[in-house]
Amino acid sequence: MCRKLISRLRFILGITLLLMAVGASAGPLHDAVEAGDQARVKRLVMEESADINEIDERGIWPLLAAATDGNTAMVELLLKLHADPNRIDQYQYSALHEAASLGYHEVIEILIDAGARVNVRDINSITPLGYALRSSDQTSVELLQSVGAVQ
Repeated sequence: MCRKLISRLRFILGITLLLMAVGASAGPLHDAVEAGDQARVKRLVMEESADINEIDERGIWPLLAAATDGNTAMVELLLKLHADPNRIDQYQYSALHEAASLGYHEVIEILIDAGARVNVRDINSITPLGYALRSSDQTSVELLQSVGAVQ
């Protein structure tokens, strides 16, 4: 699991550095989410009408960023502000896929409670349960199976 995580982090870092080199940016809402600044997130969404489901130039949307960080408070806030728990990218990848792959049990629970589809398949036909199995995280596997998730 550790080797896979290190490999994934290297990949993400490499893509991030590449996108930074070509001028890809996150935008104010994404920056606020990634910084964990709840007050700024609320202001941007409620007062400045920031698109809470917008995918930025890096291919990331706010809920995915919060799920990637394992930031349960931010995930809850974004869902309260009407983030779509079923938002997917061009690869059919969801925030639930991400939380399952990283073993963030609380985030998985929050997303499921918000209506995230547990059997959504990404472009490689992998479900969130498939990612949990790959990461060998038994708690995530059991949690997803308890709500009817399939591989």
